[in-house]
Amino acid sequence: MPNHRLREEVRRQRHRLTERLTGLMLDGLCDGSVRPLNPAMAAHTLIASINVASELQRWVPGARPGSTAAVYARPSLEGVLCPASLAGRPSTADQTAQ
Repeated sequence: MPNHRLREEVRRQRHRLTERLTGLMLDGLCDGSVRPLNPAMAAHTLIASINVASELQRWVPGARPGSTAAVYARPSLEGVLCPASLAGRPSTADQTAQ
């Protein structure tokens, strides 16, 4: 971003969003709905995942909105070596929409 003021504003907004997501992670840790983790790292990872999701079609040309969870989110949450058996199958949302 060429404009210094704009760059600073984006940085501040991203920092606020990271703090908010960190708070949500901490709430989940406290109520038991989230496994123990570093909440700040989880927040940064989530923000990065959201930002890069817009480029999924570039990396996986056949990806459809209904298969995004299997192609993108599942390996992000379970690891890149998770079983790929569901990756190419339509989700239940795809099946009910047809």
